[in-house]
Formats: sequence, structure tokens, C-alpha cells
Amino acid sequence: MDKKLFEGKWLDVFEKDGWQYVSRKDDTKVVSCIAYTPDNNRLILVKQFRKPLNKYVIEFPAGLVDNGEDIEQAATRELEEETGYKGLIEEIIGPMAKSAGLSNETLYTAIIRCYDEGEQNLQDEEDIKVIEVNIEDGNEIGIFIEDQEEKGDVIFDSNVRLYLQQLMWAYYHDEMNDRNI
Repeated sequence: MDKKLFEGKWLDVFEKDGWQYVSRKDDTKVVSCIAYTPDNNRLILVKQFRKPLNKYVIEFPAGLVDNGEDIEQAATRELEEETGYKGLIEEIIGPMAKSAGLSNETLYTAIIRCYDEGEQNLQDEEDIKVIEVNIEDGNEIGIFIEDQEEKGDVIFDSNVRLYLQQLMWAYYHDEMNDRNI
């Protein structure tokens, strides 16, 4: 049986066989959204201040799956709240672990094709800026990454950074094939 070491407002700390981990109070499922606009090939990201890092983090729109909510409902709700975009879910990936050595949280990712842009509906404590990245051109992706990393007060979520890197590699690979290099 897991031994509770600490009880916080939102998180508890447990120990199991000598290993300590955190668990959210109510929700252990998280959904992130890889959302894009097909008409102009933009990836929809958010920039949000994260107190543990004392920096802004560039992330996929994401949030907790509320009790009584399924993954699809949570994904479309979080996308609309954080970005104002509405979209159609093309695929759900998961469950996956993001930090299995620290937390029992599971992550799902929704691939969402956006069709309508509206207003953000943020909670009072949220400070979220919407970022649209042109994903049609690997050079523009590279410039975006470089510009953000040079600021110093911004850090990329690992999934976002790897996703953008993969898009750049795919772009350059296609360019080389087109030129028979």
C-alpha cells in the first residue's frame, strides 16, 4: 500500500517501496492538443508562465480531464478555453507517461483540426498568450525556435520542442529529395 507523506491543496506526496511520487488530488489524466489550422498551416501553441520554473513555457494547449468528462470533451474544452479555437478531433493518442519517475499522471494527446477562432475563456489565475507558428516552412520554424530560445525568459515544453524539430527535419528531408541531393 502507498504511504501518504504529505497532503497539499492540489497534490499529495506518496511513498511506495521506497520511491516517492506526487499525485493530483482529483484528476490524474491530462490532455494536450496538437491543434493546427489547415487553411494557413499554422500550429497553435500557448505561452504560459509556470511558477516552478519562474519562466514562460511554450506548450501545446492542455489541461486536466475533469471528473465525468471524456478525453475528447476535455481536449475541445481546453483548446477553446486557452486559445479561443474550435476544432474537430482527428485522433486521440494515449495513454502515455510524461514524467513516470515523479508522477502517476497519464497524458493523452488530441490531434485537432481547427475550423473557427473565437475568444479565450481563461480562468482568473491564467496568463496565456496564443502563438501561431507557420509549419509549412522549415526555415520559419527554425527562426521561431531560435528567437524564442534567445529571449532567455522562455523555455519550450519538451514535447513541443521535439515536435517542431521533427517538422523541420521533415521539411529539409523533402527539400533534399526534391533537389535529388
